[in-house]
Amino acid sequence: MKYLWKNKTLVALLFVLVLLVGGATDNPKSRALDKYNSFVRSSVEGMLSEHVFIKCFDSEGRATNGGSGVVIDAEKGLIVTANHVIHPKRIGKNAAYVHIYTTTGKRYWANIYTNSAKYDVAIIRCSFKLATKSAVFAKKAPFTGQDIYVLGVPESDRLIGTVTKGVISSKRRLSNNVPGAFMYQTDALISHGSSGGGWYTIKGELIAITSQGLGFTGNISKGVPVKYIKLVLEGIK
Repeated sequence: MKYLWKNKTLVALLFVLVLLVGGATDNPKSRALDKYNSFVRSSVEGMLSEHVFIKCFDSEGRATNGGSGVVIDAEKGLIVTANHVIHPKRIGKNAAYVHIYTTTGKRYWANIYTNSAKYDVAIIRCSFKLATKSAVFAKKAPFTGQDIYVLGVPESDRLIGTVTKGVISSKRRLSNNVPGAFMYQTDALISHGSSGGGWYTIKGELIAITSQGLGFTGNISKGVPVKYIKLVLEGIK
């Protein structure tokens, strides 16, 4: 210790080093990054709170399929999912009844409100208010190259949910002979069981839902835009 005090140069260098190390964690760039990460965390938590796991059953109580869904009106108990979740091709008909599980662990009964094979969209409805957030539809269509967050609630992660990040890589025409109809394409990896899960902007606005029924090509996944969810809600199937 006495040596350090005698060596004023060494003391000065140590002092400068302490200032540099301390300041590195409190510089403008670090604060901006912390603020951005806090915003993303809050936004993603909001997205997850809008999601449910869906389990379908036939008239004899046998499980037929499962997937994810997004709450679009908590007051009315409305949830959107992919049509193939509640009407799998191997079964050839709608589920007799549906259970939904929120990420908080609550279970609800639900019925099929309306569905469209053409757009691969289904709306299911609970008979009471859901204790979750409601998704907000994006007012603007996403652009090619835009960053998005893709969410789902597979059965194995139904109390947690999954989140991946990607970009809108393209718009593709729907293969159902609907003039002008299209879907979005993304490079985000999507977990099995996430069909019907939401695609979001960083602001937490819903832009699409995952549609396995419209096909997968390698790591490219496809989603139904919210404009078709609105059409199904309005009864235009």
